[in-house]
Amino acid sequence: MSTPDGKAPVVGAGVVVAEPAPESRALAARERFLRAAPPLQRNGLRLLLALKRRPRGAQLLAHLPAADQVAHATLALLRYDDQRAADTLGWDPDAVVARGRALRERRA
Repeated sequence: MSTPDGKAPVVGAGVVVAEPAPESRALAARERFLRAAPPLQRNGLRLLLALKRRPRGAQLLAHLPAADQVAHATLALLRYDDQRAADTLGWDPDAVVARGRALRERRA
């Protein structure tokens, strides 16, 4: 048995659960991020992200450097949820946790 994307399903507690596709995880991460934004800024962020992901929108944002930087940085931040992208960027959450623990131990 395999999922529609050809991956083996995740089995736990006798229940077979298909692992979500990377695109759906990225979409879920983006939605969590946007829901956490202040209500008045939420729609503006949605608009910026939608523009940045489209060629003509990216051209438009090139004329607004501050907005382009916000959109670019936000999309880059959201890519950290994709493990392959995080590995490429050198992001290792376990190493960050270990460094934090070491710092707290030294201060104690």
